[in-house]
Amino acid sequence: MSDGPHRSLPLPPRWKDLAKFADKPVYTANDVCAGLTPALGADWKKEVRPEIPKLLSGILGGSSQGDLFASPAQILEALDNIRVHAAGYGLQLAVIDWTKQAVREGFSGQEALVQGSAYALEARCASGNRQVEEHYLRDTNNKRASHVRERLEEARRGFDFAGLARSVVAPQTTALHKAPAKQSGLDDGPQL
Repeated sequence: MSDGPHRSLPLPPRWKDLAKFADKPVYTANDVCAGLTPALGADWKKEVRPEIPKLLSGILGGSSQGDLFASPAQILEALDNIRVHAAGYGLQLAVIDWTKQAVREGFSGQEALVQGSAYALEARCASGNRQVEEHYLRDTNNKRASHVRERLEEARRGFDFAGLARSVVAPQTTALHKAPAKQSGLDDGPQL
C-alpha cells in the first residue's frame, strides 16, 4: 500500500484517479472537481448507449420527430415504455427515471433531458463517492477516510452536472474526458 489505497480500489481507472486526487493534499479542490469529469464521462460512455438520449429527445419533443403537443402524462408513459430498451445498464435506467422526474418538475424538451441526465450523473457521483469512502474505511483509518469523503463531497457540491449533461447528451467534437494536467516540474508544486 505504499502508493495509497486508491490503487486497490475496485472501480474503473478514472475513479481511482479521482480517489488519488481526493486523498493527496498536493491536489487542490479544483483538481478534485476536475477529476469528476473524466470519471463520470467514462461511466456515461460505458453505460449509456448513444441511441438512448436520441430516443429520449424524440419523446420529449427535442427533435423533429417528437410530439411537441404531448401532455406530461403521455410523455411519462412513453418514457416508461422505453425502459425495456435500457435494461442492463444502471446509468441508462437512472437517466430515464430522472428525466421522468424532470418532466414532473415542469421541464420540457431538451432541458428535461439535460436536467434528468444531470440528476442521474449527480446520483452516480454520490454513489461513487460512497464506494471510495467505504474502501478507504476498510484500508486506512477513519481520519483519512473522512478527509477523502470531505474532499469528494466538496467537489460534488461545486461540480457543474448540468454542463456535463449537456456535453454528453449532445456531444461535441472536443475532448470531454480529459484528466487534469500532470505536474512534472519543480515549479509545478502545490499552490502556497
